Order: sequence, then structure tokens, then C-alpha cells
Amino acid sequence: MKINKFKKQYNYLLVLLLFALIIIWSYTEPNIDQPKIKIDLPDFSFENVIVSKIEDGIITVELDAKYAEIDKKTKTTKFKNCFGTFYKNSEPALTFFAPTSELDMNNSNMELYDATADIKTENNILNLKSDHLSWQADSQTFVGQSYTQIKYDNITLDGEYFHVNIPIRKIILSHNCHAEIEKQTWKKD
Repeated sequence: MKINKFKKQYNYLLVLLLFALIIIWSYTEPNIDQPKIKIDLPDFSFENVIVSKIEDGIITVELDAKYAEIDKKTKTTKFKNCFGTFYKNSEPALTFFAPTSELDMNNSNMELYDATADIKTENNILNLKSDHLSWQADSQTFVGQSYTQIKYDNITLDGEYFHVNIPIRKIILSHNCHAEIEKQTWKKD
């Protein structure tokens, strides 16, 4: 009889222990590292978009892009295949193309990558090409960083940095500069 009582107590203790293990197991989280998927989507995205800046009823800047996306947190707009035109006295003063670019909506500054730009002068057009162009809206200047090339008439200038101030028509080219002037033939009348 003692053995039966002992078996009953033993079985009871075993069931109690098993029940305690099940409860503990149900309250613990499995230690499985699940990959965290971060989807970084823009707040808005557009295709074939035209953005215009209008001051006093006159268009001063126009951007035409194949794709644009807006991020409200960083207040930036990213463009793909963007053509831009800056107007002065209702005439195009500067045009550019950049496969990728970014506009800071706080101050209208732009970063252009692998960009080309044409600046209209009184007599000719100044062609710019740069790996990285920065448009600084408040001073109306372009800053080119990395490889930069400027072409004007028969002159080609290469360098790693340039600064073009549009209102005062001043150009600074520096850092490993190279100039090439094509020979012109002159006709005597």
C-alpha cells in the first residue's frame, strides 16, 4: 500500500511539474531572429511631373522630371531625369539636365548628379558638365565638385571645382585645372 501511495504522489508530482513547464513555456518568447523588413517608401511619388516656381505671376523656375518623390520628414524632393529652366526677365537664363537630383524644400537648394547645364550669356552660351552640381538659391550660384568641364566658344576648361555666380556673371575654376583653346582661322577681308 505504501508503494501505491508513493506512485500516486510521484504521478501527481510529475503532472504538476509537467503543468508548470507548459505554463513557463507558454509565457516565454521564442528566440528566433526574424529579419526586420524596413520599407522606406516616399510620402508621395509622381511620374511625368512639372514643378514651377512662380513669383509675382511670372515663372522663375520650372522643373520637368520623369519621376519625383517627396519625403515630408526630410522635406526633400528627389527627381529622376530632371530638366530644369531658370528664367530671368521671362527668358531662359539657365537650363540643366540631371539623371538624379534632390531639392531641399526648405531653401530651394538643389543637388544635381552627373549634370549638364547651359548658361545663357549676352553673346553666347556657357556649357557646364559636372559629376556633382549644387544650386544655391539664395546667392543664385552653381558650385561644381569633382570632375567639372566648362565650354565657352572655342575654350574648354577642366577642373575639380568651380563656382559660377549667375547675377554678377563671375566664374571661378580651381583644383587641378586645365585649359584648351581651339585654334581659330581668321579670314582677312
